[in-house]
This record gives sequence, C-alpha cells and structure tokens, in this order.
Amino acid sequence: MLHRTVFLMLLAAAPAWAQTLSQTLPNGMKVIVKEDRRAPVAVSQLWYKVGSVDEQEGKTGLSHALEHMMFKGTPTVPSGEFSRRVSALGGQNNAYTNRSETVYFENVAAKNLPEVLKMEADRMANLNFSDKEFANEMSVIREERRQRTEDNPFGKLWEHIYLNSYQTPALRAPVIGYMNDLHALKADDLRQWYRRWYAPNNAVLVVVGDVDARQTLKTAERLFGAIPAKPLPSRNTVSEAAETHPASAQTESAVTRQPVLALSYRVPKLNRLDDKTPYALDVLADVLGGNASSRFDKNLVRGRQAALDIGVNYDMFSR
Repeated sequence: MLHRTVFLMLLAAAPAWAQTLSQTLPNGMKVIVKEDRRAPVAVSQLWYKVGSVDEQEGKTGLSHALEHMMFKGTPTVPSGEFSRRVSALGGQNNAYTNRSETVYFENVAAKNLPEVLKMEADRMANLNFSDKEFANEMSVIREERRQRTEDNPFGKLWEHIYLNSYQTPALRAPVIGYMNDLHALKADDLRQWYRRWYAPNNAVLVVVGDVDARQTLKTAERLFGAIPAKPLPSRNTVSEAAETHPASAQTESAVTRQPVLALSYRVPKLNRLDDKTPYALDVLADVLGGNASSRFDKNLVRGRQAALDIGVNYDMFSR
C-alpha cells in the first residue's frame, strides 16, 4: 500500500508535457515560447537584429549607446522607471550589445510577465530621451570603455585581435566604439539608429518559464501586434576572404607586467544543422580548455606551470 501511495504522489507531482511554440505576428515579429514548470518564474528576452557590425566608420558604438538609452524612458515610463518597476515586481533585468545583436532580458515571477512585456512593447515604439540624458549617459559609456579597454589588459588584447584579424572596418571596430567616436556621437545619431532598426519585424521575443505557451503567444500579439513594421536597411556585409598568411601584433599595457597572449583562427560557423565541423570544434574547445581537467589546464597551468590561466572559446553562431 505504501508503494502504491508513493507512486500516486509521484504521478500527481509530474509536470504536464511542456510545449515549445513559435509564431510570427502579422507585423513580422517572431515569438518563441518554451514552457518550463520547474519554478514559478519566467525569463523574457527581446532580441534586435542589430549590433556593432552594422555601424559605419566615425559612428562606432551606436548600438551599445542606444542600449543604454533604452532605459531612459518613454512618455508613460519615465527615465529609470523600467528597472525600478521590474525590481518592484521582484524581478531582475539587464541588456547587452554584441557584434550581431542587441538583447534585453528580464527574470520575473511568471504571473508578472505580462507587465514586463507591456513595458518592452512600450519602449520598442515610444523611446523618448532628452539631450541631457544622452550627454550624461555618454560620460558613463566613456568611463566604461576606460575600465574595460584602456585600463584592462584583456580588453585591450581583444580589441587588438579584431583590429589585426580583419580588414572590414565594421568587423575591426570594438562593440563599445572608439573613444573618438564616443566623444563625437550626437543624440540625434542614436534617435535615427533607433528609428532605423528598432521595429517588430527586426525583433525576436523569447520566453521560457512557468507559462502557458498558447496564452503567452496571445499576450505577445496583444501587446506588440499593433506596432507597425518598418522598411529595414540592408545589413553590412561581414564576409572576408580567408587569410593565407599569419598576422601578428603586439601592444603594451601600463596596468600589468604579465604578458597576455591570444591565438585566433578563422574556422567554419554553423550554417546547417547537419554540419559536422562546427560541433567538432565546439567539443575541441572543451577538450583543450573547457574545465579544470582539460588538456591546457592540466598540462600547462597545473603541470608545467607555464601559464597562470588558459581559456579556449569557439562561437558556432557568429556571423
């Protein structure tokens, strides 16, 4: 009888079959919802298909600067209110800009997801920042660049990797932008960038959590569906001919006496799900430097003690 009782309790506790649904709204916005019942929370990510590789010479850092300004308010959600309201709901939020995309994300109690999505829809269509807010935030971004690049040997290293690995200006430029450009950007540059790229037909909404997938799709359509699509500009071409000769560069950093070295290789990305090489490269990165038992850590850090730290990274999804 005891075994039967336990069995029935386990059946009662078993989660319903989780669904993953996808839908493209009439205005072109794609919505993906995955049910996950393990905790009463939901994670929302809104991806805009624009990043630093879409910028032009003299205007670097636009995408990252606009990410900052997206928190500076709309007529109904004043500057600073977005994060405050998410926090008041018991949630967390943030954003990041990469070379190919800009992403805004929130982690909240599942019951509060509609309120978060409502605010995301609002700032997709109604961003309204002042010149004063822009000037103040650009000072923050310039300080961020000093901390992450000028005063950080690893940041300086990665900037030089891109400068010496590519010929296309949009590929060479850092995501945060060059310091000269960060002094030259105007508020209207960001407003134009916002009007050009921030549109439902250039966005993907992803929701994962303790939600009803079908109902969440309806909520997304209700909140985002009335935002009109826009004609989108062509994205910059990022393909380059494969290099046949090695390139090398060296620079100095006043903040460390320890040498920092990077070796970078041009390798295939994932184009088709049945491609084999990208998966092999992903596994190889783990074998060489993915954890404490990897080859490099075992032999060069703890073994020969030739290095303080070694890491390996491969991104199969990069453009």
